[in-house]
Amino acid sequence: MLRKIFVFGASTFTGRYLLDYFADFDESYLIYPFSRNHLQESNHLYCDLSLASTFPLDLLDSNTENIFISLAPIYLFKDFLDNLSALCPDLFSYLSHIIVCSSSSALTKKYAYNEFDIELSKSLNQCHEFFSSFAKLSSCYVTIVQPAIVYGSYASFSDKNITRIKSLMLLPFLFLPSECGLRQPIHGSQLAKIFLHLCLEKRHDNFSIFSFGGDDVISYYNMIDRLRRVVRFPLLNLSIKLPILIAIPSRFFFFAVSPLILISPKLFEAFLRMRANLSGFTKSCDFVGGEPASFPVLD
Repeated sequence: MLRKIFVFGASTFTGRYLLDYFADFDESYLIYPFSRNHLQESNHLYCDLSLASTFPLDLLDSNTENIFISLAPIYLFKDFLDNLSALCPDLFSYLSHIIVCSSSSALTKKYAYNEFDIELSKSLNQCHEFFSSFAKLSSCYVTIVQPAIVYGSYASFSDKNITRIKSLMLLPFLFLPSECGLRQPIHGSQLAKIFLHLCLEKRHDNFSIFSFGGDDVISYYNMIDRLRRVVRFPLLNLSIKLPILIAIPSRFFFFAVSPLILISPKLFEAFLRMRANLSGFTKSCDFVGGEPASFPVLD
């Protein structure tokens, strides 16, 4: 059967990896990449998720298997799907599978105490409840993917996680707590393979939530250490890798940053998470197969 795959958020770096994988598929797969940046991407169709009317409903065909893949922010895609179903009451009958990228923050920030993270976790879980209800009201399968910290780049597009950490690599010294929690960062190309696998595999459950991470489970300290060994600054010719990492007793470290709780509770809690174990996710290689990839996967 002919499959039509609609990729929302196609201009994200993970979306670009996914489109590269789809490029090798035969003619039984029709790929429709959607993006707000369609003017910069000649092969992308325009779709503003805040305006459901911008989606070309005539592309949906009851004689084909229609699959929606969203790499856009889940709250935007939730509202888009809600509005689209109002414009097209028969939407349920057209769609066979919806795969949505969410965030592991729904889990890791569930018991946060700063207002921003509390609202973030609450918003994500409300989105999950919406998609669960959507699956129950239709014959459509819905899969939600909660990735761990995502990193990587594609051309000029990059993540907002590890890239921020890389900006610290020009500091002469970087102080870290002596006891750091575990991390399981996942590269954009690994996440794209997971979406590809979910798209192709046979579904069994009407509604599923999966949590995925990279193949390496490493401490926060080791994550920073490995990054500083691979980050290159062409304008600098240094024989020593910067920054020099200095581990100090955890109690002294957290005491030193404690004034932040009055200035920015969100930032203070970000420091506290250095000690938390944010791992235990299904490894990418265990799900899609293949050899484990060490962190960092180079672009």
